[in-house]
Amino acid sequence: HIKPYFENINLSSIMPEMYQEFLNHLHDKGYSRRTIEIVHATMNSALNKAAIWRKIEFNPCTGATIKGERKPRNIKFLDTDDIPKFLLAAREYGYIYWMFFRAQIGSGIRKGEAAAVTITDLDLENRRIWIDKTYDFRTGKVGKPKTENSERWVYIDQALAKDLERHLQWIEQNKATLGPL
Repeated sequence: HIKPYFENINLSSIMPEMYQEFLNHLHDKGYSRRTIEIVHATMNSALNKAAIWRKIEFNPCTGATIKGERKPRNIKFLDTDDIPKFLLAAREYGYIYWMFFRAQIGSGIRKGEAAAVTITDLDLENRRIWIDKTYDFRTGKVGKPKTENSERWVYIDQALAKDLERHLQWIEQNKATLGPL
């Protein structure tokens, strides 16, 4: 979006009015507010850096406004009373699904973190899980978490520790079927 619009314009020639026209242009073309916010964040970050490097005198993105209404976020959470029913339904799909969701619910870790946990990340004696990687479901790859602060020990209750101990026993019993871990 940015490059085609500003292709033949020098950075120092971009004025706040021109930049505002660009954002309005995106809105008029029917792009969502969220898409325009992402484009604006990209441009603003780049021009902030250009101002720091003294390539431009000021950032023309400063003070720009984005048209369009914000969509309300309709995030629905699982009620505490529904957790046993949810885990029971997950168990009907298979033991591994139950364990995956049980670990998430019992520890508060994200799904990508739960999918990346290995046996060596478990310290069940001290009832904790080491989180230092995440699984990207889109790419199928394990990588580092987004920030350094995401690497942490997550403490768990006795019930989850017992479930994880039984899970380790299940893994041991099913090694031939599971293959290398």
